[in-house]
Amino acid sequence: MPRPLPLSLAVCFSFAFNAIALENFSRGGSSAFHAENGTLESLQASLLVLGCLLYSLSFFLGGGRSSAAVEESWISRGSALLCLSFFVREVDLETLSLPALLVIPWVGNGRTLTLCLLWGLFIYFMARSRASTTSLVQASIEQRLMHCFALAAVLLCSGAVFDRGLVGGDSARFFEELLETNAYMMLMLPLYWLLPTLRQSEPQSAS
Repeated sequence: MPRPLPLSLAVCFSFAFNAIALENFSRGGSSAFHAENGTLESLQASLLVLGCLLYSLSFFLGGGRSSAAVEESWISRGSALLCLSFFVREVDLETLSLPALLVIPWVGNGRTLTLCLLWGLFIYFMARSRASTTSLVQASIEQRLMHCFALAAVLLCSGAVFDRGLVGGDSARFFEELLETNAYMMLMLPLYWLLPTLRQSEPQSAS
């Protein structure tokens, strides 16, 4: 598969999705589309699970012990953890038929403690690794991670404005969920540059 094709498909999917969502909303479609635990929230959960799995896969398949590989491995692990953090924030696990022992660490104060522990361990082991801050920033720029995550942050902050009812009126819920869905799609985009299978399909420049 030519290297530009996956990115083109992702962009086309994004445009098509937003066009369909806005068309559905403008025609007064069912509120179940953007309601709590509705279509958009289900899509968000699916994107975050997929992102967590694919970022984890990019870490395991990255291979190599070069400096660049070390930085990319930490980027993949941090991105997978970020997707997991957003997933447990978006999904009400207590409403699912799961054993209490699985649910308690991921709801309320248990979720806060679990995520603080996981992020604390991540930062601790990253600080002890061979990865330098400068190299991590440079790798983040090279893999377009910083650009995509910055845009995702803008979309999430914009969604929070609608969530608080500061703008949007009766339409606030729809635009909040739509912006959050687009933000999570942006979190997935750096995988195009991180996944080794895609990177290997890039034509090699002449030496």
